[in-house]
Amino acid sequence: MIKKKRILIDLDRLKDVHNGLGQIALNFGKYIQDLKDDRFEFTLLVPKQYIGYFGNNVNYEGKLTQIIPQLWHNDSYSNLKNIPNLNYISMSRHKETGLFAFGTSTGEIILVDLFSNSEPIVLAKVESPIECIKWVGKNLIATSEGKLLMIDPSKNQPLKSHQISIKPIRHIEISNDEKNLFITVGTETVQVRDAISGSLIYKLTSINEMVSSITLSPNGKTLAVGTCQGNVTLWDTRDFQIKSIIPAGIN
Repeated sequence: MIKKKRILIDLDRLKDVHNGLGQIALNFGKYIQDLKDDRFEFTLLVPKQYIGYFGNNVNYEGKLTQIIPQLWHNDSYSNLKNIPNLNYISMSRHKETGLFAFGTSTGEIILVDLFSNSEPIVLAKVESPIECIKWVGKNLIATSEGKLLMIDPSKNQPLKSHQISIKPIRHIEISNDEKNLFITVGTETVQVRDAISGSLIYKLTSINEMVSSITLSPNGKTLAVGTCQGNVTLWDTRDFQIKSIIPAGIN
């Protein structure tokens, strides 16, 4: 018998089902509900009121804390029982050390070594949700209600914060040389900022649609910006000019 691949799908945006991202999450859940593919075992991360909503052919979880031991090899992490029981909404893994940083809806930034039995470390606590979190070298950058938060985990230094917007920061990408941050501010703005100081370098100004995701190419030379309307703009990260626009529906 072929072992099924396990896939976790985050549908947390169902908590606000009446906005655009909530509707995307709802329709994606319905798509998974109707999908007949024996190669995969799906687990949906949903608000508590949506557990069971998409039928019995998928698994449900209401908190990431219950899923973490199942995301990787069970034998390696079978003793992982000491993670605080909080609502985790963001996560980043360090490429070299394997350390995980988690952000919570109640403002904690927690460092976890999944390869040992060491206790998790609460690096910082703010008064608002940690919406995004990323490793930049040995340091961490997180966002919370329009703030960039910077911390050195090795020294457990106090957070340095830069208030760059009154709107939430939903996505972060980091240049290959770890000097620049690409962030989405609010719904329609993508900014380029210095990874150390947080100062604004450039604003990608021609985006007039709600941004749903951003990602860098493996060589770091192109930033793809996707919108909820299905269009994708490819930006050159060297001169911040548009390379091309891929309209919705083009493969």
